[in-house]
Amino acid sequence: MVYSLGCVGHGVSLTQLNGRTIADLLLGRQTELTEVFFVNRRIIPWPPEPLRFVLGQAIRGYLRLEDAWTDRGASKRAPAAQPQEALRR
Repeated sequence: MVYSLGCVGHGVSLTQLNGRTIADLLLGRQTELTEVFFVNRRIIPWPPEPLRFVLGQAIRGYLRLEDAWTDRGASKRAPAAQPQEALRR
């Protein structure tokens, strides 16, 4: 069985690279792609329930908070992106 992890968000654009890496591994080629530190490493197993649920919720909550914080910062910088509007104030 062959699979690839980490294909969410911005990682989706890298799926073609994952495919090339998997192809090299299946064909037994030793390339730059197969020598990257995270290829063939052991994954960290998730803890058992209910800790798994709590950790998942905490990670999602943190990511939402970070998105909100980043969006808030972007809205404060918005006038600089439109210099004419900033000069009228």
